[in-house]
Formats: sequence, structure tokens, C-alpha cells
Amino acid sequence: MKFKKIIFSCLAVLGLGMSLTSCDINDIKGFIKDVVDESSDDSYITEGGVPTPTPTDPINPGNNNQPVSADNIIYDDFQIHFMALGNDKAGDSVYIKAGDTDILIDAGSRSGSSATTIPYMQQYVKDNKLEFVIATHGDQDHIEAFPKILETFDAGIIIRNQYSNKTTSGFTKMLTAFQSQVDNKGAKAYFANECYDNENGAQRIYQLSDNVTMEIIYNYYYWNTSSDENNYSVCTMFTYKTDTDEKHFFLTGDLEKEGEEKLAEFYDGSTDEKTLPEVDLFKAGHHGSKTSSNDCLLDIIKPKMCVVSCCCGTDEYTGITDNQFPTQAFIDRIAKWTDAVYVTSIYDTFTIETAQAKGNSSDKTGVAVGGNYIHTSGFKMMNGNVIVSCKAEDDEIKLGLYCSNNSTKLKDSEWFNTVITLDGVERPMRNKPSNWQ
Repeated sequence: MKFKKIIFSCLAVLGLGMSLTSCDINDIKGFIKDVVDESSDDSYITEGGVPTPTPTDPINPGNNNQPVSADNIIYDDFQIHFMALGNDKAGDSVYIKAGDTDILIDAGSRSGSSATTIPYMQQYVKDNKLEFVIATHGDQDHIEAFPKILETFDAGIIIRNQYSNKTTSGFTKMLTAFQSQVDNKGAKAYFANECYDNENGAQRIYQLSDNVTMEIIYNYYYWNTSSDENNYSVCTMFTYKTDTDEKHFFLTGDLEKEGEEKLAEFYDGSTDEKTLPEVDLFKAGHHGSKTSSNDCLLDIIKPKMCVVSCCCGTDEYTGITDNQFPTQAFIDRIAKWTDAVYVTSIYDTFTIETAQAKGNSSDKTGVAVGGNYIHTSGFKMMNGNVIVSCKAEDDEIKLGLYCSNNSTKLKDSEWFNTVITLDGVERPMRNKPSNWQ
């Protein structure tokens, strides 16, 4: 898919090279650079909200753990920030701003990630309060930084699942931090099932600003147990709505195939309540794993854009190349709906290694003794901090995209097209689906 870029005259303002203050930002609020699909009459995305970074900006790839400068942000009404997490681990930490309402969904990927995410959010959270804090589920790569973050910011409403299989120290520390917010800061804590059922003061739908709502989406595992922690993921739908238009943004944490199937079974379209909209943005389930973002869900939501929060291509969990995030199976499925797929981080270097014997098995998960695999080290930005934003303009909602490193689509990235040799066979990192040819 080729894009034609139409750049409005307000670029001249940026060309002056001035250091923008918050007043300057408000004066030129809503700078837009249209990106039009040349193969279609439809414009589904605008690229803007921030000027192009310069080599001296702190978002330069040479400073991978640094945040975007607040002075360089031009605010839109609604923003979703998929934050790069300052290490080579998969994880989620998504900051969302809707008017004056600040939301944090998850706090991965490790405790030390707070050194990256706290200063990033401080650019936007001006009252030191996160009105909503959501822990999708109890895995380390989604919760480890919560205690440090909640030492800096107060929480208004905390939402999590009533169930978890976790007994780790990280999970216990998160619960302690949440309880401290309730006891000492007046926060209210709700389970996701209470939100969905509108019980005990919790709400299924929260009005975040004049145009934006957050809905807690049905998950069978709010009320039922699972052997897989990922299926406990709290799912959220954000809707930006005007009198004539609306946009939808869907996040499902690490929900696995069983949870997606239950969700799709419930949202069968039989009633308005049981109908999911087609979405403008979908956060890839479970970091683009082979077990999430299945057809049963994608065929309902038909995503126009997808962001993967992971450190691309690392051997953190497996030596099987096709199963490293984002996986070939995920790519094959998402390609049916969009080629606008973006990834936050990537490894820095890799080597081809040979699996060795370890007891009665291999020392590398998924790889037979004597087999080759990719071993990765370090990290750097891929697309970087990915910001999706929108703004109502003349009754039309403009959808924006900004990536702090580059806005190269996954299919066009150097990583995707790199050719390697494993076990004597030459192959690309990922095979390009026919829809992406």
C-alpha cells in the first residue's frame, strides 16, 4: 500500500526551528499531515500531532530509553501512547490521555522500566494523578513497574480481574501498592466483573471526556477460572464519538485463543449489547504471539491498524524463529485486514547459534540439539514510542499516527526482510503474506 502525504501550511510554523512552549502548542493544536491511500478514495489515517524528530532530539535511536520531549508534542483530544519500555523484554505499558483524564493500562515489562515510563508520562500528567489504572492480568511483563509508578502518581480508580494464578513477589507488591492507594489516597478499586455488571459503584462505560468513552468489554474469565493467566486479561474499548462520526480502539491484554473464542461467541451481533464495532486500532494480543489475535476475533473487529508492544525478534521465550514476537502466525492473520502494523522495540544485534545438549534435552527451548537458532542481545527502537491520536475537525474525526523513531510499517522494515541461514537453509525473518505483496 502506497501513501500520498499532503502537508498543510502549518509546517511553516515548525520550520522556524523554535522551541515550543505549552502556549505555542495550544495555539497550533491539531497540526495534521494527511496520509491518503492512493489505491482508495478513503483517508483512514492522518499522520501528525508531533513534528519530525531531529538528530538532537532525545528520541534519537542513540538514546533508546529517553522519552519524547514534551515541548515537541502538539496535543490532540485523545491519545494512546504505546510506550517503549527501556529493555529487551516483551511487555505492555500503555498511557492514554482523553482531555484531562489520564489512564495507564499495565506497567511492564520490568520494575526498571519505570525509569523510562515515569518521565515519559510526566510530560502529560500535569496533576500527578492517573484517573484510571488498569492491570490487565498478573504476568510480570504487565505489572512489575506499578509500585514505582504509584510512588509518583496517585490513582483514582483501579481495575483488575478478581482472579489470578500468580503468587509472585511482583504480584504481591502490585497488590500492596494498589491497597496503599485505596487506604492513603482515596482510590477506589474494582474488579472487572463489577465494572461489566455495573455493581458496587463500578461502571461498564466511563465517560472520559466530551468525546471519549472507555468500556470494559466482556470476558468470560471475569467470572470463571482459567489455567492460563493470560485469559484473565481485562479488555477495553475506547470510543471517540461526534454527532456524525466515531472511531474505536480495542485492547485485549494477553487474551489467548480460548478467551477470544468466548468473547467472539458472546459478541454474536444478536443485539446492540452483543455487537462489537469494526476498530480503527487493535493492540496485538499477547505481543503478537501465535496463540492470540485469532481469526475468530479479527473477523469481527476488522482492524485498520495494529500496534505490537514487544521487543521484536528476541529469543526471550523460544529459539523457534517463526514463534518469536511478532510471530509468523500472527502476521499471516493480521495481514488479512491491514498492513499498518507497527512495533515498539527490537533487539540490537543477533548471532546464529547452535543448540547444545542440556541433560536429556536442548539448552534452547524449541530447538533440537545441533539445530541453529537466532540469539539476540541488547535493544533499540523499532518504531519507538507509538502514539495514535485523534481530533474532531469539521464533524470529521482525524486519526493520527506518530512514531518516535520512524513510521516504517512492519512489512517494510529491515528486520522483516533480513535474510538469514538456519540449518543450511536460507530464509527471510518473516515470509510476506500475499496481502502484503
